[in-house]
Amino acid sequence: MAPITVNAGSPGFVESHMAEEVRAHYAAIWGTDVAEARRRIEERRPHRSLCGASEVSALVGYLASPAASSVTDRRSTFAEAWAPTDAATGQVCSKR
Repeated sequence: MAPITVNAGSPGFVESHMAEEVRAHYAAIWGTDVAEARRRIEERRPHRSLCGASEVSALVGYLASPAASSVTDRRSTFAEAWAPTDAATGQVCSKR
């Protein structure tokens, strides 16, 4: 029987078309433009930027490859999730 490995890639806020829509959504909530919304989102990230799909796919590709056959029970988190807050109140913004 072949050994079984269990690993997970857990992307949070990744640069994508969906991220563009989210920035536009929060720009409207915050009453600012999309560039300012992006700045606010990125300043909350550990590396002050969003990760790209290629970063996620590179690690997931590695975990699925024979090179990672001894890696198991690993959860790799990309761009930790965050809760956008209203700058004035500190309250978490809700969906419209």
